[in-house]
Amino acid sequence: MNDMIVEYKRDIHKSILTNKVEKIIDTFIPKHDGANWQNGFGYQLTGISNSDIKKITIESGGIVSQFMEGKDREPGQDYPTIILFDNQKTAINKTFTVTIDVTQEKFTETAFIPFFNNDYWEKTYSKFNMNPFIIISSGTGRDKEAHIVKFPPTSKMNFSYFGTDSDVSKPDEGLYYVNSENMPTGLQISGVRVGTKRSADFLVPIEKTSILEAYPKFGAWASSFGASNGYWWKDPDNSKVITQ
Repeated sequence: MNDMIVEYKRDIHKSILTNKVEKIIDTFIPKHDGANWQNGFGYQLTGISNSDIKKITIESGGIVSQFMEGKDREPGQDYPTIILFDNQKTAINKTFTVTIDVTQEKFTETAFIPFFNNDYWEKTYSKFNMNPFIIISSGTGRDKEAHIVKFPPTSKMNFSYFGTDSDVSKPDEGLYYVNSENMPTGLQISGVRVGTKRSADFLVPIEKTSILEAYPKFGAWASSFGASNGYWWKDPDNSKVITQ
């Protein structure tokens, strides 16, 4: 749970006349690299048609993903997919700004709010419109992804990895990235920055330390699929996390 940690924010711009979304600006800053190997990072607007996105502009300080093939989104994907970098070790603390121009007069702001939890919204839009993922061992290929628990892979993922080792994903049932202990492969925590201030920041677990040890309440949160201990990250074991 410390191979890659990325902070992000999303700004949604709407038309004054129609109140519909015109533009989205996503900002990402990789804050921690705990992996011994090379990993990439990207995200997909899962559920949003490619035709609904007019243009994507990426400001990255010169860092370019080979998987983008010089395009404004990754070719061969069912939904708009942006790969920000192929090697996290060259990207730490750099800012990546993605400007997405949306087809006008179609979407309300609600359609692009990440992880919004509302029955009407989930039936009307896709809860996966912000679907971040790590490309595992990106130096050796593009076919292995790690997403937030229950979030779907992109069309580049090799499905033969599902069901191996401790993974109990069931692609035919739409269940992805779940293991035999109900431990997720990726997390999203809203309104929190990476830092060293207990109860205010997310403190990074020390390398080779289980997140179950670093955050004693994490296990109950994960096994309940988020139903209990929603603020588990506020109570780390200070001896198991980076505090300075």
